[in-house]
Amino acid sequence: MQPKLITMFGVEIRVLTGDLAGDTSTVLDYRAPAQFRGPAEHFHAESSEWFYVLEGSLALSVNGEESVAQVGEYLLVRPRTPHRWSNPFDAPVRYLCLFDRPACRAISKSLRSSSPARPRGLRRI
Repeated sequence: MQPKLITMFGVEIRVLTGDLAGDTSTVLDYRAPAQFRGPAEHFHAESSEWFYVLEGSLALSVNGEESVAQVGEYLLVRPRTPHRWSNPFDAPVRYLCLFDRPACRAISKSLRSSSPARPRGLRRI
């Protein structure tokens, strides 16, 4: 079965799991272009989210603490923790994003908040 592909604002997301009835988790393969500002700061009310970098570097802000994850590194974000990711670097980034529950609708909502026309306040998704 081919993964579902979501494309928005230059980001490609391959939905590896999480969009079928009965799925209990979500695994997404993200590819974001260089200089991508990422979604607005947000939190997930019930799910944890893991970021695992496959290629490039990923800038992360978790509870206001800034960090950069390199290839082979990961970060866990617990439920209700304000966070955001971006790629302010000069090369694309590819990473796996994992949720401990189905989360595909939240992903589309999060990416829509990346539009330059929308404010960047804290969002619950």
